[in-house]
Amino acid sequence: MHLAAYILGFIMWTLIEYLLHRFLGHVPRGKGSFSKEHLKHHSRLLYFERWHQKVVLAIVVFSLLLAIFYFGTTSLLGAFLGAAGFVSGWFVYELTHQAIHEEAPQKQYTRFMWRHHLYHHCVNPWVNFGVTSPLWDLIFQTYASSKKVRVPPRHRGAIPWLKEDDGWQERVFERL
Repeated sequence: MHLAAYILGFIMWTLIEYLLHRFLGHVPRGKGSFSKEHLKHHSRLLYFERWHQKVVLAIVVFSLLLAIFYFGTTSLLGAFLGAAGFVSGWFVYELTHQAIHEEAPQKQYTRFMWRHHLYHHCVNPWVNFGVTSPLWDLIFQTYASSKKVRVPPRHRGAIPWLKEDDGWQERVFERL
């Protein structure tokens, strides 16, 4: 039962990740602070909000979720684990997102998510909103196959491992 609360919290994060990215991150002309930050990230692929800001926000979100889940379940442990699952999902997202942009993908999952996410950045910003999973893209029909992604030269120069070895990108696709 308590493990289910953690897993549900984690899955809730993936839905919120998708909804925030799709509906707040792509507001035209950067209206709102979330959209402004997100559009900075789209124009500079290695731009990320500072970690200390994320940690402070995570503490606030965790506290709010703990209260909400507690009133919904009346189990302090279940509420704690649900909130912990949500915040864990958030930090998995943050680490995954940063790794997609900064590190050469090594495993099949990271190669798939690299293509999925950079298709969103470099080909069509109106599809592939999920960063840690394509689940909600599939459910809400915003999934686009990303077999081949050409990273434009302006972005390629910003990604250290692409700049070092221009032919590496093609080898990523050959291994799949």
